[in-house]
Amino acid sequence: MLIELSSLLSINNKNERNREIRERLRPSNEPLSVDGYEQQFCVILLNLGYSTSRTVDLLDSTLASNFIKDEELFSKAVSESKFFHTHNAKFPDIRIKDQVIRASVIERNVQGICSSSVINCVSFGYANNGNCVSKVLPLITEFVWKKKVTFLAELICQNEPLWLNNLIKLGLPEESLEELKHHLNKSLSPTMPEKVCKTIQLRFKHKNEFIAVTPVISHALSSQLQKLCCSNAFKCRTISHPRMTNAGSFMTRLGGRFKVLSYYPNTRNVKSSEPINLANDSVLYFKYFQSTKFINALREFVFTRPYSTLRLKRLARISAIMCIRRLLHLWIFKFIRDKKSDDINQFISELSNLLHSQLSQSQKTEVFAYHPKLLKVLKSQIQYVVKHPEKPIAKDASPVIYLHLKGLVAEGVNTMSNQYLWGMPSIIALAGFTQEFEMNLNECLGQEAQPYEVALFVHSYELASETSLPEFDRIVKVNGKYTPQRPALIDLSKSTMKFDLVIKLKVVKDSPHILDNNEPFLNAVPDRIMGGEIDFGEGITDKNYILTADSEKLYKSIETLPHAGCWLYPTTLKPKNLDEMSVLLKDNFSLKPAHIGYAFLEKPKSRKGAICSKHCFAESVLGLIRCVNQVDVCYEGIESFLSDAFWSFEVSDTSLIMNNT
Repeated sequence: MLIELSSLLSINNKNERNREIRERLRPSNEPLSVDGYEQQFCVILLNLGYSTSRTVDLLDSTLASNFIKDEELFSKAVSESKFFHTHNAKFPDIRIKDQVIRASVIERNVQGICSSSVINCVSFGYANNGNCVSKVLPLITEFVWKKKVTFLAELICQNEPLWLNNLIKLGLPEESLEELKHHLNKSLSPTMPEKVCKTIQLRFKHKNEFIAVTPVISHALSSQLQKLCCSNAFKCRTISHPRMTNAGSFMTRLGGRFKVLSYYPNTRNVKSSEPINLANDSVLYFKYFQSTKFINALREFVFTRPYSTLRLKRLARISAIMCIRRLLHLWIFKFIRDKKSDDINQFISELSNLLHSQLSQSQKTEVFAYHPKLLKVLKSQIQYVVKHPEKPIAKDASPVIYLHLKGLVAEGVNTMSNQYLWGMPSIIALAGFTQEFEMNLNECLGQEAQPYEVALFVHSYELASETSLPEFDRIVKVNGKYTPQRPALIDLSKSTMKFDLVIKLKVVKDSPHILDNNEPFLNAVPDRIMGGEIDFGEGITDKNYILTADSEKLYKSIETLPHAGCWLYPTTLKPKNLDEMSVLLKDNFSLKPAHIGYAFLEKPKSRKGAICSKHCFAESVLGLIRCVNQVDVCYEGIESFLSDAFWSFEVSDTSLIMNNT
């Protein structure tokens, strides 16, 4: 909601007025509209340049005039403007120097959310000298003027007479205007670092060579995310930075506390199951009958609802039957998976009796227990679910082999997969994992098998109870004593993830005996993923993997996975911006945000300090994934799994994106 400056100027109490104005100018709030009050707001902007430790009346024009005339204030702010950026290379590691980035993503239509999806937002921040953060705020603080989000430095470069006259009235010499505009124009023009300095570098295969990618955080996207998180558009959590001024103007304005998206895979903590026994109620998951969808489906048969046409009534009945069928499948999942009885009809009768018995034990469902209109319907659906547990097995047209790695445990996984997201495994990290797997495999087999798609199943994802601090990197003299100091990095928690991977590999047609020796495939599996280390224990044993060209054998392997975990599927939903993503996440619990790739800020080129022959800076791309219950995977069958569950790595001149196959 847009706030008018006039509403804040009407506050009589000076301290309260100053506090409200400063609060409204934070990046976490919508910018102020200043139309009609340009002169007063010009005074406010200049007074923001004073240190917050000094008590200043933001409407004091004398102080604003003194700020312009003081060489240690306004002149210093102008000279520091060369460190204005669109992407902050000093976050989260403030030790990085001389990495000023002013750029935009090359491709405007990236298949995901990045800074190109942010409109009507100022994209410049500052990060260099912590002592100068407050001094540059007059030049880069965003506000709304003539229905457009802008900032003072931009208006000066655009030669807006109203704002230039206001500055001249406050003491800016007219003869210095041209020099000021020239300096600010240069400070807002695109630029990229000439070398790589202590920044993270990720190696990816780009066409026929490897390139190094350095991810950097977008000022525009971060600002937009803060606004939406503060308006409860997303689930979020707050991260604190120990030295906010050194991290830049954005962190300083937020008081060192910034919000990130906070989502986790749809996994559940479930104790190990007991032997299958139909008399044991724990086999049957009664909680599914408490869902509103299931109750509404039963109501469709019990209570008469008016429909304008018979077709609408028939469609409603079909929808209700499908819902009941799916919930019954979830209810008796273990029984379907492990049944060994020859007398199916007797089991169906027992299940029908037990179903009505359990319905009678809840106030929500007791009205439906043994209801005459439901006896035949429910029994027929139980019969269908028991007798049709699986879909037909798909046959692969091309030579493909599958490597199913089971029960892997990675410790020290990055809980923040990128600078905007907490809790979800990084999907783009699967590309790095499979590419390293391919490199290792080629050393043993040559080009006989190439991985090209990967699917991820998460058993559990838990935050580590302890966090690791960075090593001491310097000694500081404090009160006459030398004390070792750690770098001021954000102390982020690590996570432990238990997971399965299914990797599809293309096979060269003249390699009929490739499966005769499994050792090259197992030895090629990397020992790191998503920043964490995979604990193989005594190595990969026969219980930990399946290597097969038979999709039916693969299906038999994946259908035994525990129902408490979930598969992370790609989705065809492609939100264009954060607002669209927020709506989709609220409407569908199975959807989650994820880090799916990188959008280039430049074309890869040779750069000093890079780990590869070519390097580029890029920003992280957010997308949506779908958490799919293991029971649903078994119910839909192998054909659906092979077509929907796998991620492929898409490479272009402007981006690296994980997408659906």
